[in-house]
Amino acid sequence: MKFKVIDRNNVKILRTEENGFFLDGEEAALDLIGNAGANGTTKILILPENLCHEFFDLKTRIAGGILQKFANYSITAAFVISIDNKTGRFGELVNETDDYSTQFRFFYDEKEAINWLVTG
Repeated sequence: MKFKVIDRNNVKILRTEENGFFLDGEEAALDLIGNAGANGTTKILILPENLCHEFFDLKTRIAGGILQKFANYSITAAFVISIDNKTGRFGELVNETDDYSTQFRFFYDEKEAINWLVTG
């Protein structure tokens, strides 16, 4: 897994890289959590290229398992997704997290996601 650490206003963010790594379950989430901790941060930025297709199908429970791991380890995560992914039940999840969650958010723009992580 490749990632880089972004430092904005003295806030470190672990950013996934486009390299074939897929956030495809709880084990991958734990890998990200471990790398975040090793780099002194609890904030993670996840690019759309790193999300498996099943993530967007809530019946697979992949998204729920990942979000639960992040919650258990007090990780703040910003997911950058395509507007095309905001459909059906997953779209409902996006709306709900954007309205009520201070720990997870979905964005269509990486800069907005970074700003939220820095100020949140």
